[in-house]
Amino acid sequence: MPWQTAVLSLLVAQLTILSTALVTSDRNRTANRLLAAWLLVSAGLLMPFALGYAGMFQRHAWLVFLPLAIPLAVGPLAWGYVHSLANGRPPSLFFCHLGLPAAQFMYGTACFLLPIPTKFWWSDNVHEPWVAPFSSVISLVSLAIYTTLAFLALRRYRARLASERSDDERFDGRWLGRALGALGLILALRIIYQGVGAMTGEGSYGVVASFYGMYGAIVLYVAVEGWRHAETPYPRFAPLAATEAPLPERGPDWAEMGRQWTARVREEGWWREPELDLPTMAARLGTNRSHLSRALNDGLGVSFSTFVNGLRAEAVAERLRAGDTSNLLPLALGMGFNSKASFNRAFSARFGVTPTAYRRSLDYPSAPQ
Repeated sequence: MPWQTAVLSLLVAQLTILSTALVTSDRNRTANRLLAAWLLVSAGLLMPFALGYAGMFQRHAWLVFLPLAIPLAVGPLAWGYVHSLANGRPPSLFFCHLGLPAAQFMYGTACFLLPIPTKFWWSDNVHEPWVAPFSSVISLVSLAIYTTLAFLALRRYRARLASERSDDERFDGRWLGRALGALGLILALRIIYQGVGAMTGEGSYGVVASFYGMYGAIVLYVAVEGWRHAETPYPRFAPLAATEAPLPERGPDWAEMGRQWTARVREEGWWREPELDLPTMAARLGTNRSHLSRALNDGLGVSFSTFVNGLRAEAVAERLRAGDTSNLLPLALGMGFNSKASFNRAFSARFGVTPTAYRRSLDYPSAPQ
């Protein structure tokens, strides 16, 4: 068995196993099922190349047009997964976006069911010169559009998280952002390669297969991380009530209100609560979400997450200046941070240096880090 077949077959097996595991998940059911479908479609994209390297199409002519690859389904399923993860439901009229993939599958099935002599005639005279190039272009355009939509949906969700949650990094899907970025890079390289091939009339089965191999590795990363986060209780955000409509531009002094509320939050120590969110703090301050958000965004120039985590970082720094020699991680967790990574990022954003560097800059003996 050629090594390419072994690698691609291993990717197919792993994607299939993880898709099965995702289907059995109880939480985030819609998102996990869309991810499972994305993984199965991706496995179908890789399988023809695994069979091709193994010489199966030469030995078994009936396998030609085996309807495994449905590239037009990749983009909509990826977008649907990200949107469902962020909003708890797929986009509006989502199943309409699966119309072209369904048509692609039916075309492949019809070609697969043709008698073998007719199948080869159709492949040589119609499919390869006309259908395949058109399908390839449409698939790349589709993937580019839907990858962009998925990235924008994730960015909007992360912005909403930062505006309402102090523990936003638990749910912000950085792993998914990295995967979408890598997918965009692979897509750009594939478009360039296909464009050069169209101009020169040259192409390579091996090069195209390598693109699919890289795509399979990216999707496997998404599969593993998606499975790890399958049971994560992603927060859902209710729309603003009518009584919470933002005030006109000529309203209160938002900066002054922000300073007053900051003093109150410091005094009460609410920032120590790891899952503190905007509605809870607004209720305690006797205001509503939109007014508190405006005081933070317009008055202080920070998001809710930056505001709360900045107070936590200041509290850690104060303890360090007082000579606290305990380990940094327990100290950070005690101030409300959820992880070392979120602590390091918030502290560096607030003070311009890492917590370790800040501690070393103080005038007392080094302590455990």
